[in-house]
Amino acid sequence: MKFLRYFIIITIFQVFSSSCTREFTNIKTVPISAITVVNAVVNSNPLIADFSGVDSVSAYYSTTQQIGYGSYWEYSIPSNKTPAVVYQISDTNTAFYKNTLVLQASASYSLFLSGPDTTHIDTLLTQDQPPYHSNSDSTDGIRFINLSPGGNPISVNIEGNPNGSEVSSLAYQSITSFKSYPAILSITQYNFEIRDAVSGDLLTTFTYSVVPFQNVTIVVNGISGETGAFIVNNF
Repeated sequence: MKFLRYFIIITIFQVFSSSCTREFTNIKTVPISAITVVNAVVNSNPLIADFSGVDSVSAYYSTTQQIGYGSYWEYSIPSNKTPAVVYQISDTNTAFYKNTLVLQASASYSLFLSGPDTTHIDTLLTQDQPPYHSNSDSTDGIRFINLSPGGNPISVNIEGNPNGSEVSSLAYQSITSFKSYPAILSITQYNFEIRDAVSGDLLTTFTYSVVPFQNVTIVVNGISGETGAFIVNNF
């Protein structure tokens, strides 16, 4: 009798294990991509990005995912062909931006939205390849993008250095590659001067606080006469 009980228990365990193995074997992994949505549209209300493919943003309507002017949000979404819709919270019935994105698996992207107002939207999608920083190489990766519409190309220099010594000329909707900057203990910040590349006039300054081993995009935004800058973390 005792032997029979053991036999039944062992048999049940084997069937259960076999069933679990089949279930786990049949699970299909979904490739994922990362995309950062950046709002540089002048005078826009906060934005909501929807990658669900459903004509409703109710599942995405939360304060933590509203992208205000001069800010960004990173999403993890399925790769391959993905529907993308962006709304202003002031009008979730009208698509602010709508497109089908083709994303590679395990890749990182940035979707930059810009323009002089909410009726003229310019977009730029980039596949990002932030540099790797080893422990023995205390550096940061910094790149610049010009999302300031209606003006001349911009130039960038570190305060005290010649005009254009970091970026000589960057047209609207153009982006640089990542450049490595020392991030050692004696350097706590970089003061970047952003200028009109034609006249050399100073448009704005941006102070970047050094955090070793990170990668960032410095976004130059705003219409002529109201130029500003903000930072996007690319990790």
